[in-house]
Amino acid sequence: MPLRKIRWEELVVDKRIVPQIESTEEVKKTQSFIGRERAVKALRFGLDMDKDGYNVFVVGLPGTGRKTFVKHFVTEYAQRKPVPSDVAYVMDFDDPQKANTLFLPAGKGVDFKKDMEKLVENLTEKISKVFEGEDYKARRREIDEEFESEQERITKDLIEKAQALGFLIKFTQTGVNYYPVMNGKVLKEEDFTALSEDEKRKIEENEKKVQLLIEAAVENVRKLESLYKERVRDLNRYALLFATEEFFSVIEAKYPFSDVREFIHKIKEDIIEKVSSTKKLSDLEYYFRRAYNVNLVVDNSDLNCAPVVFEDTPTYHNLFGKIEYIEREGMLYTDFNMIRPGSLHKANGGFLIVDARELLVHPFVWDRLKKILFSKQLEVENIDTAYGYSTIATLRTEPIPLKVKVILIGTPEIYELLYEYDPDFEKLFKVKVEMDWELDATVENISDLVAFITDYTRERELLPVRRGAIEKVIWYSARLSGDRTKLSMRLG
Repeated sequence: MPLRKIRWEELVVDKRIVPQIESTEEVKKTQSFIGRERAVKALRFGLDMDKDGYNVFVVGLPGTGRKTFVKHFVTEYAQRKPVPSDVAYVMDFDDPQKANTLFLPAGKGVDFKKDMEKLVENLTEKISKVFEGEDYKARRREIDEEFESEQERITKDLIEKAQALGFLIKFTQTGVNYYPVMNGKVLKEEDFTALSEDEKRKIEENEKKVQLLIEAAVENVRKLESLYKERVRDLNRYALLFATEEFFSVIEAKYPFSDVREFIHKIKEDIIEKVSSTKKLSDLEYYFRRAYNVNLVVDNSDLNCAPVVFEDTPTYHNLFGKIEYIEREGMLYTDFNMIRPGSLHKANGGFLIVDARELLVHPFVWDRLKKILFSKQLEVENIDTAYGYSTIATLRTEPIPLKVKVILIGTPEIYELLYEYDPDFEKLFKVKVEMDWELDATVENISDLVAFITDYTRERELLPVRRGAIEKVIWYSARLSGDRTKLSMRLG
């Protein structure tokens, strides 16, 4: 038979192998992977490998259902994995320029945040009542009177000893002044000049003794003030712990986790320090709300398995998070409350799916992603700070241990370019999943294609597809392949 050009009308798949249904409403089998046994096996291998570098690169042509396949398979796979912890940033009371990390069981984070907000709401009122109580006032008055009495004794002793040496002591706002006295009168400069050498020498010797007495008295007062502050601090500590113990004990019992216990301990110490050094409690209300807040960046309360995150716009900040700023009195200000999470935060403990081309076109993203995957540590750092374009003082976040499987989806060209020109690529993405773009027109594959059509329409809440339309899609798939025995997957 001589060769001839085939007409498109001849590219018809045998209708007898098309499922006998009137529309996709009758289809029960969904989430099919359309004859992709090889891709399924490779992807499952990559997901099963719990070792460094076994991230996945899915290679396929656009329009072949790459993203749908990966999304469905990984979502189904994630059902067998546990829900990871909630993550929150809180203040580091030892270093306000640093944010600490709290980890709580999934679902506990939002409850802990609400409980801390309730505690702060009642904190100022509760503390005020303690300091206004008669018991506290009586004990504080006792400490004040003891301090004043001892200070008066030191002062009186200094005055008497200086007087015995012929000097008058006067206390001013700038310190202690002393003046030589003779015959009940302060010596003027001309009177001192008229004295004999023995009298002058005697006064000068006594002056040195008075100076030593003043130094000793000043040191004693300093020690007394230190002791006074310590006693007031101890009283405040006792009063504050008594006043707040009810709140904190409830929280510590409800959240018996080491991170929470350490955080609560730091808050107790901070309350004592701030209250002891502040004259008006009302000045602390704003501070309490900011410093004791819980910035919940990962809330997994709605999950029942490991997270699967598909990042459509993989910019630097979308992936890695950012630190926001506000202007305050002409200065830029930030704190741990203004840390925003990225997709890696949300995908931690699960899976992150990213389009390779979209990732590569955004500046610095590929470089930062590699560093994070190598270190297995996630810190929030703005792009300008990370690459030295800004000298503004900023926060440092405590690194979060990262356990995530990254799945890139791209074309064969992108895969080859990365493999050829980036030596880090093969160290981090050791699993290659190749997507077939053409399949045999078998009963099983056509059945899978119908399942794919069903998935596609149901996900987008479209009307059911009738049998005639299904046959048209199958015919169109065969036409794209140029072979009635084949099906093209480039239907997108």
